[in-house]
Amino acid sequence: MIDRGPVSDDSTELRPPRPRRTRGRDELPCLEIVEGATPGTRFWLTGARAVLGRSERADFTIEGEGISREHAKLAIDAEGLVNLVDLGSKNGTFLNDAPIDAAIVRAGDRIRLGPAVTLRFAWLSRTAEAPAAARTVELSPRELEIAKLVADGRTNAEIAELLEISPHTVTTHLSNVFQREGLASRAELASLVAGGRVRAASRNPRSSR
Repeated sequence: MIDRGPVSDDSTELRPPRPRRTRGRDELPCLEIVEGATPGTRFWLTGARAVLGRSERADFTIEGEGISREHAKLAIDAEGLVNLVDLGSKNGTFLNDAPIDAAIVRAGDRIRLGPAVTLRFAWLSRTAEAPAAARTVELSPRELEIAKLVADGRTNAEIAELLEISPHTVTTHLSNVFQREGLASRAELASLVAGGRVRAASRNPRSSR
C-alpha cells in the first residue's frame, strides 16, 4: 500500500494515523467538501467502506468536473486505519496534492477527486447534530417535489423528466438541500420524507434562491 501522508514540522517524525474510535465514543470519520460545487457538505463514514463518485449508486454522490461515476473509496481495515483507494478514475485521486493508488488517510488530510473537488478528512462528533428522525426539514415547493421523488427511488434523470426540468437543475436543488440541512446521502433525505419530517417552507429557504 502506498502511503504518502504528510510529515510534521520535524521531517524525521511521521504523523501517526488516527485509529478508529472504540465503540461507545461519538467520533466518526468524516469528509467535508472544501472546494467544489457545495462547500461545507459533510459525508459521514458510518460503515466499513464507502464509494465516492458522481453515480447515484455511490455511497457518497459528489458532483464535479472530472469526477468518475465510481471514483474512489474509503475503507476501514481490521486495525482501524482509514484507507483511500482510487478506483481507476480517469482524472486521478490525490492525497495532499500527491497522486495515489492507495494510501492511509490521517486527520487533516485533503483528498482531491479530479481537478475541481477537494475534501478534508477529519474525525468529528455528531452529538451536536439532531438525528434525521428527530427533526423536521423545511423545503421550497420545488425541493419538496424532488425530495418526494427521491424517496420513491427515482433517479435525477427520471425526476427531471417528470417535472419537466433539466437534470442539472435537479442536481442543484439536491445539492442545496444536502448542504443546508447537513444531509450526507439521498437515503437520509428519503428517510426524512418517509418519516413525515419534511414540509413546505412558508418562504423559500435561503440557500435555494
